[in-house]
Amino acid sequence: MAILKNTFIRIAVLGFVLLTSTFLWMAYPINMGFDATIQKWIAITKTTINLDKHPAQNEFVYIDVSRSKFLLPIKGIDSEKKVITNRKYLIKLFNYIVQNGNQVKYVLCDVNFSDTTGDDLELKKAANSLGDKFLTVNTTDDINSKNSLRLRAATASVILHNGAIYKMPLYSISDDDLVPLKMYQDIEKCNTKNFKLFTYFQKKGISFNTQIDNLYIRAENNILMNGYDDLELGSLVSSIDDLNSIAPSKIFNQFLKNRYIIIGDLEGGSDMHQTYLNSQPGSLILFNAFWQLKINSEILPFYYILLLYLFLCFVLWLRIVKKSYTVNLKILKKIKINVNVFSITLLLSLFTILSSVVLHINVSIFYLVIIFSLIDFFYKLKKHVII
Repeated sequence: MAILKNTFIRIAVLGFVLLTSTFLWMAYPINMGFDATIQKWIAITKTTINLDKHPAQNEFVYIDVSRSKFLLPIKGIDSEKKVITNRKYLIKLFNYIVQNGNQVKYVLCDVNFSDTTGDDLELKKAANSLGDKFLTVNTTDDINSKNSLRLRAATASVILHNGAIYKMPLYSISDDDLVPLKMYQDIEKCNTKNFKLFTYFQKKGISFNTQIDNLYIRAENNILMNGYDDLELGSLVSSIDDLNSIAPSKIFNQFLKNRYIIIGDLEGGSDMHQTYLNSQPGSLILFNAFWQLKINSEILPFYYILLLYLFLCFVLWLRIVKKSYTVNLKILKKIKINVNVFSITLLLSLFTILSSVVLHINVSIFYLVIIFSLIDFFYKLKKHVII
């Protein structure tokens, strides 16, 4: 009886250690290759059977700047020019939104304002008129290297793992809010506080410090999937000018009113980033991360934390006590399954799939494969069980 009691306490304590280590693992953007593979097939499955809570088509619009460029002369080098987004077009768009009562949900302008032009003062005035419904990006978390206009902005740069974005942190390495979290705070008026193991959302609960994003809105071949509207900035501004004296609100009501407006480079260029599924424009990656926060998919209910803890204890129990498990099938003979790295990997895969598909919470726990592999290695090395 004492042995059973000691074993139970041992498993309970080690289960808590593994739970803590899961929060630590989820705080970093790195991942194991198997993580990405499982998440890829989960995403394909959820997309096929339409399980994700996508934004409604009439509340999202993408404004593409990839063909709305102009050449900016480089100071001191008359023969060279730099290609940047046409800021006169942005000024007209922002003023058009303000003229229609600023009746939009949010404007995320994923444009790199790293150069100064003669239109900057007017652009800054137009953007500031949108108030806290406007956000642009800082491509570095260095506080001394913000966008050239000093516009309202948040950090958009993240640490890549093997050249890809797998986990999206809520905070940058210097503890600045990343774009998705800043958007969430602006829209939901919710304060957050970052801790070593988790992030606390006021009156809602806690979340991991990074999130494995669902790709709610994707682009393929420069086209948004699932019927979402995408407009070309230059064409949109031309249409606004044509209709300005006749029906100034026609385009606004049809495409912009009460929508999340994402301004970015749909064709990608240098803004294409690899995800666990495929390459996507950075602006869509940022919006998808925000949307996952918006629908509270990152909030960890108490029952989920308890379920994760009990699952980890169950895996430990199999590893420490059972060592093997016999399955009695009616058609086939009894099958003995050894508790090893392979069988544990299958259990981790099953939990990851159920967590994402049924509970809508993405989690990365395959680091446990490394832990149990090391345990097996030292077990064989020392000829006795370590845990």
